[in-house]
Parts: sequence; C-alpha cells; structure tokens
Amino acid sequence: MTYFEQIGEDLADIVCDFAFCCRYSAVYYSLTRYLEIKCFKLKKHLLSKRIYSPKYMRVLPSPLEVFEPIENFGSYRDLFDWDTLYMRLWQLDFRRSIVRVMGNRGRWHLRFALHWKNVLSFVIFYRALMRLPTFITVFKPSVQFLLNSETCALPHPLRV
Repeated sequence: MTYFEQIGEDLADIVCDFAFCCRYSAVYYSLTRYLEIKCFKLKKHLLSKRIYSPKYMRVLPSPLEVFEPIENFGSYRDLFDWDTLYMRLWQLDFRRSIVRVMGNRGRWHLRFALHWKNVLSFVIFYRALMRLPTFITVFKPSVQFLLNSETCALPHPLRV
C-alpha cells in the first residue's frame, strides 16, 4: 500500500501540486506509463537521454531517469530516440517472409505514427528476430556485409 492511498486524493493533490505543479492523477498516470516502459528493459541508446521541457523552457534529463510528469515535456513519443528506431527498421530486409510476419516497413511507419506503444511491439519483434539462428538472414545484404566483415568497428548486431 502506498502512502498516497492512505492520505486521500485531496491531500495527494496538494502534495503533487507542491512537488510537480500538477494533480495526483497526472503523476500516477505518468508513473504507471514510465514503469511500463522500464519493464521492457530497453537499451539506453533507444531512449532519449535529455528532453526539452516547454514548461521549464530548457532541456532536462529524461523523466525515466529523474521523475517528472509527462505533462511537463509533451508526450511519451519524446522519450524515444526515433533516429535509432528508424535505423533499426531500415536495416531489416522486408523481402524476407520471416521479417514481414508482423507487417511491412510502411505498416511499421504507420504504427509508429499512430501510437507510441507500438515501439514496444517493435522491440519485441526485433528481439525475436535477433534470436533466430544465424543462417536465417533478416538484415539487408549491405548491413549483413558490414556485420560479417572483420575490419568493421560496428557494434554487434544492433541489439535492442
């Protein structure tokens, strides 16, 4: 049982207004979403380290590291590093049927545009592809060539 359940909603609103300048319901909703994202154990390079806050008019550490309600930042989409996610998406070879199981590249773009939670679906899908045997090719030939070359200094296979 949390302390906020014991003190009642009115007093919890006062505490949250003092600490974060918002209602308890906003703090609770943000906290549950942050915990949902953290449960997926995403690698740090898929999450933005610093996010601009229109409320404070400056860049702050990610609210996943230092708690702050999402109201102070914009949306949950800001938590993710979209450049890295799209790079992972473009490296997959959608000509292969095993890669197209969850839809084509255009459908993933549409899913990302519709809701931020589809990032978590993509992470599950990508992890499943990485667990396939090595003789099943899931990357484009150019990416596969870079991963197989001994002289390349790229990190091994784009772990999520």
